[in-house]
Amino acid sequence: MDNRRLLGPGLLAVGVTAAALATVADVALKRSAARFYQRTGPRAEPAHYGSAWAGSPTVYHRCEASQTLHSARQDAVRELLPTEELHPVRLPGGRGVVVVSAFRWDEVTSNGVTGRAVLPYGEVMVGAMVTRRPAPPVLPLAGLVVPGLPYGAFVLHLPVTHRQARDGGRVAWGYPKFIADIEFEDSIETVSCTVSEGGQQVLRQTVHPAGKPTVISESFVLYSSLDGELLAEHSPLYGISCLRLGPGGGRLELGEHPVGLELRRLDISLQPLATRRVVDLRTALSLGHPIGSAREYVGYIGQDRDLGRYIVRYGGAEPIDMYAPFAPTAGSAATARAGTEPG
Repeated sequence: MDNRRLLGPGLLAVGVTAAALATVADVALKRSAARFYQRTGPRAEPAHYGSAWAGSPTVYHRCEASQTLHSARQDAVRELLPTEELHPVRLPGGRGVVVVSAFRWDEVTSNGVTGRAVLPYGEVMVGAMVTRRPAPPVLPLAGLVVPGLPYGAFVLHLPVTHRQARDGGRVAWGYPKFIADIEFEDSIETVSCTVSEGGQQVLRQTVHPAGKPTVISESFVLYSSLDGELLAEHSPLYGISCLRLGPGGGRLELGEHPVGLELRRLDISLQPLATRRVVDLRTALSLGHPIGSAREYVGYIGQDRDLGRYIVRYGGAEPIDMYAPFAPTAGSAATARAGTEPG
């Protein structure tokens, strides 16, 4: 599938729109930076969500992400959605859009929780890009380049590296999280992320960062299904981004793991439509609010364990076990909670 032919006219229109709004966007960015910590969402006192103890909002500081967008069969994407109230983003030729976002969450705080709310963890979101109402082809992707335009995805899969992150996501938001092993490699020119479970590869994402670094301030909407309701969670994002359009920016590999096989059935393009690398990323997660009804969406459940492997490699240096500093307290779910309930 020729991604350039799919996106060409639409992205040109998006680019023209972005240029026309450049001055307004610059002013908006400055205001957004000043207001980031004041717009992290409604507050709620801490509560137990499985093994997790968290309040709302939960704020992520000093993080980084790699993101790839891929075309996929629109009809296959629609079949996975548990509601008729969301519509896949459309591309020409009957194609939709799947987003893969790999995150390294470092310092995390949560309303009402003292100190670090959770251990650092890795996470990879696989989502179907959607809109609340049918939209013209390509246009919803304008949120990638035009500050202030919200865009969103229904979460299909969300592997993470520890139990607390899994339980909080499943119980509070209905996110289909499972515990996996996640390894990141960063040689500056190439950044990759490999997700596996039980020695079986789920996927591998590779990004070649390029483009002018730009400060971004966005609103990203995550949709999920919980207790028969369709939830929407609006997350502010702030960071320094390099966006690269076209297939040369990276690659996606799908393994033989059940999740990898499911994604293959979507006929996902292995070469991306666009890639993005974001550093000094800050975002916040509040409790979702119901916007409609939805069928149950469990996703892949996976093995029940306290910790997955969370490894980072820089260039030719020795790999870093990100949980090694917490080894005395990372042996069980009961003691691995950085934000344990007082008393």
